[in-house]
Amino acid sequence: NDASHDNNIEGLILKMKKVHRVLPKDKGGEAKHAAIAAVKECFLAGNDFEKGMEAETELFWELLLHSEQGRAYRHVFFAQRQVTKPITTVTTNDVHRLLLSSNDAIIGVVGAGTMGSGIAANFLLAGYTKVILVDSQAGSLKRGTQLIGSILKRRGKQMFETIYPHLHPTSDLNDLADCHLVVEAVFEKLELKQSIFASLNTIVRHPQALLLTNTSTMDIDRIIYPSLSKERRPYAAGMHFFSPAHVMKLVEIVVSPQHTSPSTVSTLQAVTKFRLKKVGVTVSNSTQIPGFVGNRMLFPYTTEAALSLVEHSSLQVAQ
Repeated sequence: NDASHDNNIEGLILKMKKVHRVLPKDKGGEAKHAAIAAVKECFLAGNDFEKGMEAETELFWELLLHSEQGRAYRHVFFAQRQVTKPITTVTTNDVHRLLLSSNDAIIGVVGAGTMGSGIAANFLLAGYTKVILVDSQAGSLKRGTQLIGSILKRRGKQMFETIYPHLHPTSDLNDLADCHLVVEAVFEKLELKQSIFASLNTIVRHPQALLLTNTSTMDIDRIIYPSLSKERRPYAAGMHFFSPAHVMKLVEIVVSPQHTSPSTVSTLQAVTKFRLKKVGVTVSNSTQIPGFVGNRMLFPYTTEAALSLVEHSSLQVAQ
């Protein structure tokens, strides 16, 4: 009967929404709700496929021409592709080519906290067969290796057993001597970062190895210039991951206009996109504005929120 038919349709609709994790219409789910509406129209018309297609066509044009969500999705689609376009295809040395095309490139991460461990997990999951995690504190190193182990175990027992042996925890910075890429991921203290880069300047044997800082706000020139030799500076840059680093897609590739070479930027863009499978946004270092892409957008938002609170003296406005 009609009531039973309608109940079956509604049951199917609810199941589709659950299986496809359909968001509410006002939370980004307009397109999926429209697709389900087209399917529903087909059933209501007695399984008339043509009726369903007519409904889909009408809904398609309505969303294409009038949906703000549709415009936002299209903007994101093209913006992501624009910001990840390589500035140059130049790769001028064997170290850079090794990072792009071989799993034998050796990766180093300094700092075994939540961020450093997540970064190390990224490179392990990318297929590199030797990732060295360094932390001078035995407790931090143990927690970091355990965290990486738990991240890999979530990907399955076989992946864990295959990849985890490629992790080499150590408390000795000198073990990074043969690295082709090193990411410094210690806490935000300028003197500490400068000290680590100064040590890497003499420890790392490859003169063209990439030396990178994961700082989220610091002027990278203040890390690079006093710490590295003139010959090393072209191969230094920022590579800022977001926490949790093994989950979040955005990576800020921070370029020093005075020091970072085009081939270094090109290599980092390619490694981020093709090896780490993340969205790398290249941004110039600034001595005037703290932070990079994420924080440069966040600061105006938080500033306006604070000003609204002061102006209106209302907690509700700030919320």
